[in-house]
Amino acid sequence: MSRLSVGKLGLVFAFSLVGIFVLHHASQAHWQKLVSAEGAFSVLMPEKPNQKALSFQVKGIIVEGKSFFASSRTDALFTVAYATASVLPTGPQVESIFDAPRQVLTQGDETRMISAEKIVVNGYPVRQYKAVTEDGSAADERVYIVERRLYILLVLHDRKREEPDVKKFFDSFVFEQKGPTQN
Repeated sequence: MSRLSVGKLGLVFAFSLVGIFVLHHASQAHWQKLVSAEGAFSVLMPEKPNQKALSFQVKGIIVEGKSFFASSRTDALFTVAYATASVLPTGPQVESIFDAPRQVLTQGDETRMISAEKIVVNGYPVRQYKAVTEDGSAADERVYIVERRLYILLVLHDRKREEPDVKKFFDSFVFEQKGPTQN
């Protein structure tokens, strides 16, 4: 090999490394940290999220909160929502609260549920679900109950490919150790 071709090979290699570095950082750079003082949490989102107020009633308990949602470059939809109940839920209410997002996710068709896992994060109960939605998309969901506060993290994405940012999204979520106290 001549000196010129070795030099060109080195240059091509250097440009390739720089290109890989730039692409890697470009794909990472769009993620932003969302901090909600009112919701007492932080999480990484694929871009600046839109937000929507929430207010509903579950078995006589008034629940209010907000949802934040943003799409990634792969067209996956990332959502984090929190709601604060007017009273502290009892043990049986906690289980029915966990059942509600599961029912919504599967539309009552348990054959759509791929996995359901009970976990504990910092002493608080969490459910992690993976399901196929009615339109055939994949849904990855984590539901947390922290005192009077409910947190739901949901990612809807193309079922034909794994969404690599689901783990990043879930792992970046941090909530305050103490939820809102009862008034």
